[in-house]
Formats: sequence, C-alpha cells, structure tokens
Amino acid sequence: MPQKEQKAPFLARWIARKFIPTLYQEELLGDLKELYEERLNSSGVFNARIMYWIDALHLIVGFSSIRKMKTQNNNYMIRNMFKIAWRNAVRQKQPSIL
Repeated sequence: MPQKEQKAPFLARWIARKFIPTLYQEELLGDLKELYEERLNSSGVFNARIMYWIDALHLIVGFSSIRKMKTQNNNYMIRNMFKIAWRNAVRQKQPSIL
C-alpha cells in the first residue's frame, strides 16, 4: 500500500509568505520544501514537521532583523550627527551664538 503524500505544514508556509519578501519567496520556500522532503525520508513525519517550523521561523527572524538593522542604523546616524553638532556648539560658543 503506497504511503500518503505528506505536505509541509500549511500554517508555517503561510506565515513565511507573509514575512519573507516576495523576491525571495520562491527560492526560500522551495529550499524549505526540499529540506522537508529529505527529512521526511530520513527521520520521519514528526521530526520533519518540527524542523520545518524551526527553519521557517529562523527565516522570518532573519528577515525581520535585517529590517530592524536598516532603520536602527539610520536613527543612529542622525542621533550621532546631532551629538556632534551639540558638542561643537558647546566647545565653540562664540561662533555658535552668532
């Protein structure tokens, strides 16, 4: 009797699609599917599903941290420019007043 085809967890795929940029979805979700099928054959359904969730969440966290890094660097640079301007104004009072 042939085994029923096991699909990757739907909810994990759906969540990954929402958070991973469209440009990378086909490649990354395809890689996740290949890994899932390999793990399904080697270690069973339960382990393959658990590892699929872990891999999907790892991708989501990776992409969200990239977005945070980009915005934090901009904020950091602007804050740093104001600090430098303030220090120069305090150090050189006469030109700053004029």
